[in-house]
Amino acid sequence: SFANKLWNASRLLFMNMEKSGVEPWLASEQSSSEPSADGNGTVPIEDRWIFSRLQACAATVNRTLEQHRYHEAAQTLWDFAWHEFCDWYLEVKKLRFQENSGLDAHWRNALAVYEQMLRLLYPFMPFLTEELWQRIAHGSGKALDRPASISLTRFPQSAGQPDATAERQFALLQAIVTAARELRADHKL
Repeated sequence: SFANKLWNASRLLFMNMEKSGVEPWLASEQSSSEPSADGNGTVPIEDRWIFSRLQACAATVNRTLEQHRYHEAAQTLWDFAWHEFCDWYLEVKKLRFQENSGLDAHWRNALAVYEQMLRLLYPFMPFLTEELWQRIAHGSGKALDRPASISLTRFPQSAGQPDATAERQFALLQAIVTAARELRADHKL
């Protein structure tokens, strides 16, 4: 189920990349620890939130791997990928993807988080993550500027502090959406 969820999330990204006219993407094109601002100089709340959650996930995974608590690292990654990235972030982010937008800040942020998530998942799911990682830059003439395999990339480290404000604000948004969904289900709307 988890591999299927990850594959479907990847398909959603790849199909929208094509519609948006986003060329194959390389991780070196964006700093991976901070989200990019849009044309107005602002960073959307969902990007601030997911980067904060990614930093927390990377810190936990690195700490638990050092302590040989592999089950905790795997559970942390599962929770991040399934609940935070797929269930919340992609659902909000796909509303921001526009046809023929090119590689804008929304895409740079989404792909940076996606690529780091794949690198974090690599030790647990090497074949699937390798395939998906290769597809991000498939067809890019710049692919020579990056390692030939995800296994040769640097394992993500936590490079920043959590954004407590973004996490609080996004938690409020999650609570509102959850309450609306429950009301809709309770009243069979």
